[in-house]
Amino acid sequence: VMVCFVSEERYEPVIRRLEGQGYRCMAEPKVAYAFRRETFRLRLKGNLKDIYEEDFSIVEYQVGGRLSHTTFVLKVIDGHEPATGAIVVTRTTRDNSQYSSVGILHLDLTPLFGGHPGSARGGHLSAIDNTVLELSQTMSTENIRVYCFALGMTKDELKTIKGKSLTPSEKNFRMLSLTRSGYRSEIAFFTHLEEVLERHKERKAVALLKKTLRETF
Repeated sequence: VMVCFVSEERYEPVIRRLEGQGYRCMAEPKVAYAFRRETFRLRLKGNLKDIYEEDFSIVEYQVGGRLSHTTFVLKVIDGHEPATGAIVVTRTTRDNSQYSSVGILHLDLTPLFGGHPGSARGGHLSAIDNTVLELSQTMSTENIRVYCFALGMTKDELKTIKGKSLTPSEKNFRMLSLTRSGYRSEIAFFTHLEEVLERHKERKAVALLKKTLRETF
């Protein structure tokens, strides 16, 4: 996945050049999302499995805090599995010459897709994240909201953080599992998350995080 941030005046030339280089572009004003025609590797049920571009559709996206990061919500359609979803964070270099998968956060996205767990359209999660907190330096408001939901915060609690209501789909977000590298325990992971929220001056989120940790551990 390559993400290009371009000015409006350079928008069309950039899109044409990318398409000429074999990319399939999904474009919005000032932002061009280009997907290289090659295999995407996601970890499905603990086993590496190839997912090609024809096997998934992007149903939502959000731009992170820096030009080098973006977040996609993928709906993966695979012949052997029910529809699955994951929030995938990808990173490119500043000149867009390389890309790397940064992390995948486990959330139950079934409500987004209108299915029920275990149903044909339903929603167990496919991908296991190993470095999700690499995005910690660039956590956007939306990312913070998702992390707060992952901690089990209620709609009303989260509303106190950002002063805005949430959709029913957001209300149903739940963290299923998170596999880390470099975090030997849940305590270490949440301690790091607390530091991230502190840096972003999300003091109410930090207070709720500490409350959650006290109740959980």
